[in-house]
Amino acid sequence: MLRFTITLIAALMLTGTGVYAAGRLPQKFVGMWCHASGSAEDPSSTYRRAKHCEWAEDEYFIMTPDRFAVAQEVSCKVIKVEAMTRPEMYRVKIQCRHLTGETWEDSNWMAIERGRLIITGTNEDGAPKK
Repeated sequence: MLRFTITLIAALMLTGTGVYAAGRLPQKFVGMWCHASGSAEDPSSTYRRAKHCEWAEDEYFIMTPDRFAVAQEVSCKVIKVEAMTRPEMYRVKIQCRHLTGETWEDSNWMAIERGRLIITGTNEDGAPKK
């Protein structure tokens, strides 16, 4: 459930990529992001930028260029960042650890649209989940 994924609308199928400072997110993603919409069953979730989130909210990110924390339960290290043909969209590979000790790797899409962070999971082929 806490395997959050990174960005964009499934209708966008992309071909070109470029590695963006491997292992570092662009500065525009850095900061705190609070859950705005979407659920664990949805292929993507939306987050709003904030200085702080309500502690009752169970989904939020605190992002730095090379890692992020998810709701005080998960810490993720950014392994690889690929910029796609649209400069505001990135495929991000992460390595995460839950407080229970469980670890995993994931690959996701991430974008900022209209001031909101959109995180979308990837299929096995790397395309955004629908």
